[in-house]
This record gives sequence, C-alpha cells and structure tokens, in this order.
Amino acid sequence: MTATLPLPALDAVKRLLTGIVGKEIAVKKALPLDLNASAPRVYGTYVNAKTDEVCLCVMDYPLAAFSGGAMMTFPKDVVNEAIKGIFSEGLLDALHEILNVLAGLFHTSSHVSLEQFCLKRGELQEHAAALLNSPAQRLDIEVSIEHWGAGRMTLLLGHKKPMSQ
Repeated sequence: MTATLPLPALDAVKRLLTGIVGKEIAVKKALPLDLNASAPRVYGTYVNAKTDEVCLCVMDYPLAAFSGGAMMTFPKDVVNEAIKGIFSEGLLDALHEILNVLAGLFHTSSHVSLEQFCLKRGELQEHAAALLNSPAQRLDIEVSIEHWGAGRMTLLLGHKKPMSQ
C-alpha cells in the first residue's frame, strides 16, 4: 500500500490546532498510540475523492476532551466526564468541528474532507478499519494544550481498497 499524500509536519499540526482551539499548543512526536479494538478512541476518517486515498486521525479521550473543552471553554467537570468516555452533545459538536478542520492537514492539490466521525472502532467503515491494521504511513503525536492538559493522536495514511467487481 503506497500513500501519495505526505504526512503533515509537526509545525503544521501545531498551527492548525492552535488556530481552531484558540489556545497555545505544544506538539512532539510520541510513542505509538495503541490502536487495538478495546482502547477508547475518537476516530476521524478523511477521503480524497480524486485519488480515493484514505486518512485517519485517531485521538485518545484526553486529547479529544481537552481540545473540545478548550475550544468552547467548557467547564472542567464536562471535560473530566469526557475523559471517562461520557461526552456531552456540545463537546461532541466541538470535537466534530476540530476533526473537520484537521482535514486541512491532508490537503495537497485536491480536496480532502471528513467522511466519518465516531467513538467506536466497530463503527468505522471497512476501508478505515483496514487502515488501522496496515497504514502506508503513520505519525504519532503528543499534544499539550495550555491550561488544559495533554493527550495523543495518530495520523494514518493509505488507500481505499478497490471495489470488488
């Protein structure tokens, strides 16, 4: 599986997250995030309609909660509940918007858009679930949001499997 899209630079991740969250962000490469089926994660699937290339952003619950909470200035108790897996509707809306804007990390000469947002690996479409197991490229990032906290995310790049005929 060969990816044609380049992995984004850490600085691009920092700029984009700082712009959408509205807080100072620090980013650095991290140890690989556990992508097994039982790990609690937030998933954003992106597709380049021109090339059929699939990208996936996987966040741990702390990063999802802190980024959504910081963007909308939610009370800390709402954020703490999300870290435990209890996401309010408002926090989910904020997180959906963050993942939508993160599509900008994958733009090259054609448009990449958010195809799916979900909280359970089992809800991923087949092509996105396959990417978890065999990405062409992978970038693991630790993100720290000033006055909120830190979490991790993984960016995965690959291709959709051809449709069977």
